Amino acid sequence: MKILKIQLENFESHENTVIEFNPNFNCIVGPTNAGKTAIFNAILFALFNEWDPGFIRKSTDLCKVIVETDSFTVERIRGESVNSVIVRKDGQEYKFDNFGKSYPNEIKNLLNISDLDDYLAFIGFQDNNSFLIHEPSTVRSSYIGKITGLNLLNETIKNVSLEIKKVNEEIEQTEREKRDIGQNLKKLRVLDKLETLVDKLEKLEKKIVDLQEQNKTFSFYKEAVRNLDNRIAKVQDILDKLGSVDFDSYYQTCENFLNLLNVYGDVQRVDVSIERNQALLKNTISEIDDKITSLITLLKEKGICPLCGSHLDSSSIDYIFQDLI
Repeated sequence: MKILKIQLENFESHENTVIEFNPNFNCIVGPTNAGKTAIFNAILFALFNEWDPGFIRKSTDLCKVIVETDSFTVERIRGESVNSVIVRKDGQEYKFDNFGKSYPNEIKNLLNISDLDDYLAFIGFQDNNSFLIHEPSTVRSSYIGKITGLNLLNETIKNVSLEIKKVNEEIEQTEREKRDIGQNLKKLRVLDKLETLVDKLEKLEKKIVDLQEQNKTFSFYKEAVRNLDNRIAKVQDILDKLGSVDFDSYYQTCENFLNLLNVYGDVQRVDVSIERNQALLKNTISEIDDKITSLITLLKEKGICPLCGSHLDSSSIDYIFQDLI
């Protein structure tokens, strides 16, 4: 999503301001209290419902912010008797009135924007320190786990471990019941009760087998999750090592290698051309030899020089062509 245009009406120091943004880079400069931060606050107000009563310009009773993006347009109005949002998307208009401090899920789904906390890595407030640099290690770990998905992995491991523990407890309980039933069978001699207990024992044994199979399944998933955790750690180690790689030298080496490949290709094309010309020359020489042989044979048959008409014998003809054959 890219913000293309923003309009502020009676918002802080802005009475009616329209700003069109460059799609690549924007820089807002101005003296203190010129309204730079107000532009930032207006975007947070329209997209995340970040509100402060001081946003309404003095001597007015309501403010309005319109943010136009490449996906939608949102119009946010707030005053003493009005609290509304109008979203225009895909040729449709949706209006919402009288909601709380957070946007309803309907608005979040239309804007395709989650809570502001998920964007703190890309948003810096005035006079704030660098993002996460001065936060406790627990805060940094929690945020990194959230954006990388490690928190989901840890939660999965925790849930699998709890399920395994639960299955093991059920197995132990079933084993105890089995032992108790076995002891009761020894004491009971009444046939109908004995048959009932035997049937129950068989069901418990089947349940034990099923629980053992579940335990194997959970153990398999736990091991798979652990292996995935190890692979993530290896990937993180590779990423840490890549941070120290001299990519400029690497790119230069790759560029030199590509240049050598081009030169090698030119050399191969020259070699092919030489081979082709050698074959052509060989064929031409062979044709010349055939024509000379035919000429010698013809002269020997005629015995007369075609230029001067003088008589030629075989030895004279061989002498004339001795350097050509």
